[in-house]
Amino acid sequence: MIVEIIYLWAKTFRRITELICKRTKEMTSANKLPLTSTHWGTYRARVSNGRVQELLPFEHDEDPSKIGTGILDVQDGPTRINTPMARKSW
Repeated sequence: MIVEIIYLWAKTFRRITELICKRTKEMTSANKLPLTSTHWGTYRARVSNGRVQELLPFEHDEDPSKIGTGILDVQDGPTRINTPMARKSW
């Protein structure tokens, strides 16, 4: 009886440890991504070759807006100002 209890405890402990390690890896990889904020919320940006490939909701945002991910569709839009500009006059 005691041997069975110890076996079950060890098996359960091993499974819990595996789940914690898996979740920690997931959280760590997401937390390494840079943060960016918009009018619609804060996101983690997955960037490749200088371009945002994916926006992931900030892990502490309980109700992230899906509107912010639309930024990906317009990052090279025709109305985007590509360089800093200053108004000469009104």
